[in-house]
Amino acid sequence: MDAAAIAAALGDSLPGVTVEVAPTTDLHTNLYVDAANVIPVLRALRDRPDLKFELLSEMTVADYWPREPRFEVIYILVSIEHRLRVRLKVRLPGDDPHVDTATGLWAAANWLEREIW
Repeated sequence: MDAAAIAAALGDSLPGVTVEVAPTTDLHTNLYVDAANVIPVLRALRDRPDLKFELLSEMTVADYWPREPRFEVIYILVSIEHRLRVRLKVRLPGDDPHVDTATGLWAAANWLEREIW
């Protein structure tokens, strides 16, 4: 399954949510979503049987100061069954860098989020 197919599957699950496919220099899919939609998108990536990204492998943040939006929160998800990896990215402004917690989906997100903030 390629990036366009993953984005299309998310579009089917979440009508009205924009999922931007970003270029990549490796074999992993890069997707961008708005901060307001990150939890529904993460849930769809985890729960859709054709996606099944059940493992939150890593979570990090990039600081692109002085550029705006300044921050990108990056979720790295793995589908063991489908042998796929995806990077879900959320752009955040420097003056209000807030995104909802993913701990309701993965308990391990608690410690990953603490390292970021």
